[in-house]
Amino acid sequence: MQTVRLGAKRYAGLGWKLYDEQFRLRRSQEPAGSWSVIDTELWLLYMQPAGPINGPEFNIAQKPTNNFLKCYAYNYNGTCTQQYCTYKHACLKCSGVHPVIYCTNSKVTNSNNPQSPGIVQRDSDQPGLKHHKKQHLIFNPLHLGKCKITQDSVLLEHLWDKGKTPVKIKSLRELLSNYENKTDAAMLLLGFIEGFRLNYTGPRISSFASNLISAEVHKTETNLKLQKEVHLGRMLGPFSKIPISTLRISPIGVVSKNDGGWRLITHLSYPLNWSVNDFIDPEICKVKYSSFDKVVGMISELGNNVLCAKMDISQAFRILLVHPADFDLLGIFFDGKYYINKCLPEGCSISCALFEKFATFLHKTVALKAGIETLDHYLDDFFFAGESSTDNCTILMDTFNEVCRQLGVPLAENKTVGPTTCITFLGLEIDTVLMLVRIPPEKLDKLKFMLDQVLSKKKMALKELESITGLMAFCSRAIISARAFIRRFYDLIASVKNGKPYYTVRLNSEVKADARVWLNFLDQFNGQCYFPDRFWSTNESLELFTDSAGNVLLGCGAYFQGHWVQYQWPSSWADTSILLDITCLELIPIVLSFMIWGRSFRNKKILLRIDNQALVSIVNKRTSKSKRVMILIRQLVFLTMNNNIQFRAQHIEGEHNAIADALSRFQEQRFMDLVPNADSSPAAIPQEFLSMISELK
Repeated sequence: MQTVRLGAKRYAGLGWKLYDEQFRLRRSQEPAGSWSVIDTELWLLYMQPAGPINGPEFNIAQKPTNNFLKCYAYNYNGTCTQQYCTYKHACLKCSGVHPVIYCTNSKVTNSNNPQSPGIVQRDSDQPGLKHHKKQHLIFNPLHLGKCKITQDSVLLEHLWDKGKTPVKIKSLRELLSNYENKTDAAMLLLGFIEGFRLNYTGPRISSFASNLISAEVHKTETNLKLQKEVHLGRMLGPFSKIPISTLRISPIGVVSKNDGGWRLITHLSYPLNWSVNDFIDPEICKVKYSSFDKVVGMISELGNNVLCAKMDISQAFRILLVHPADFDLLGIFFDGKYYINKCLPEGCSISCALFEKFATFLHKTVALKAGIETLDHYLDDFFFAGESSTDNCTILMDTFNEVCRQLGVPLAENKTVGPTTCITFLGLEIDTVLMLVRIPPEKLDKLKFMLDQVLSKKKMALKELESITGLMAFCSRAIISARAFIRRFYDLIASVKNGKPYYTVRLNSEVKADARVWLNFLDQFNGQCYFPDRFWSTNESLELFTDSAGNVLLGCGAYFQGHWVQYQWPSSWADTSILLDITCLELIPIVLSFMIWGRSFRNKKILLRIDNQALVSIVNKRTSKSKRVMILIRQLVFLTMNNNIQFRAQHIEGEHNAIADALSRFQEQRFMDLVPNADSSPAAIPQEFLSMISELK
């Protein structure tokens, strides 16, 4: 510290203050570092003059000083960047050895200050003042009323105060003491006491970015949102000038909500490769959310007529405080004013991971107190269920409400629903009487329109492609088999490195083929998906057997509970590579069996036990590099989508089923000996199967 004091005496300006500020920030991130060793990098940045201190033509000790005029840059920016400033570095209000932005002397009058707004001075003569065209970091004091200076001074006194949260620390500490995850318990308690760190590892330097168009278009709404956040103590401002020397300004915008309100968003992923989010490790931001499948499975276990309910936490992320050491990462500039975000913003990549830890703690606490575990959550949305013959659903709701009241966690009362047998969760309607899920018709209509666009265009904007993919992902929560036809959309999006929303993406044939399957399915889909069976059935338990023979004189066969079918390979396949493609040949009778008997498999989960490892992998991944295999896979998935079937494959060694083998080799007597009660004649080959076979090349 003595070295810093000497540097402050030797060099003019507030370089010592900037050095001290940055040094403390760096040490807070590296607690093991020594506080007694000078940080040479920071010293060179903030303490070392830009040029030589002494020279043959100039001696700093003899530099002229204008004792009448005081430096505006020093007073309103906190520091003067002039190498040899000729103006006095003293407070404009009280002449003290500090900038006016840190002055707390409110009794000083204009008569004591020769440079107060009462004296006219041309902009070009304002000592040390330089304007920044975009950032407006330095403000002209002649155009600022005295009350504005006072407002900044008052705000600066609370600059490093933590934001406000409704969470009660005493109650939190008590409940966390019983939380089984001690690591998360310690992290949550420390976070609510001191603020949560964003784990930012990048440089601490000031930067500026223009706001999103929505902020300017909806200027009134944006202003009201900022004022509300300030009133609630979750933001500090407005400042007329930059309050922290290293403040990063990120774009803000607003989006409308379903309830007619507005949501303030902070674009912390801008600019590309230099944003706040770019310097937060993606690994610590990963979150494993609960799935819609889990909720459906929970209801299936409870049976028909299950009572369900849901409750939402209000302003979820905003109840988590940000550590003061990270305030400089969350700057906002709007309508000529600066703000500092002091609570967790939605646009930060680590926000979901931090809040999920808190939500999981609430989940476990409610389950423990209620003694009932039929609840789930998706971030701030909590779902409760109970048998119709019990009060379990109501008990869970009451317990959750009591835990939140005890902690001070606010709930969105207008979003509380239930107990009821028909409820919308994550945008999908769950009916526990009919045991099915409904997709909103407007979502399906929108998806049809967007998929038509995919088929009619050669290229598409990245933002539009992302929107289509997101809508398909939403629908596939209910249409589980359809998830196979989203992967190639994701792959295409991922191939556009560092893509911006307006970038155009060429739509390849694979994506178009998947879009065509989606449209064919949606043309006959009524928007309802019944709950699948709770347990998986093997093909053996279903008495479903298939086999193929690799000879042009032979073919394939399939058997299902006394019904059977066989198909001889086309003569055109002789001397072609198709007969050498064992994976393709073995997949054909599987598709044929689903095409003929698919309605008998409706709502089932089928485990196909196959002795071909390559085919097992393809069936489970729903993809292959082979175009002919992909024709079969698309047809298979389309059939399972139509009949709400889930399927996967399992590899078994040396599987041999004599029944299907006899069919594929056209050994009719052997087949009848094995299953004497089988149908006397085979099932008819569907025309759509023959059309599919003709496409195989």
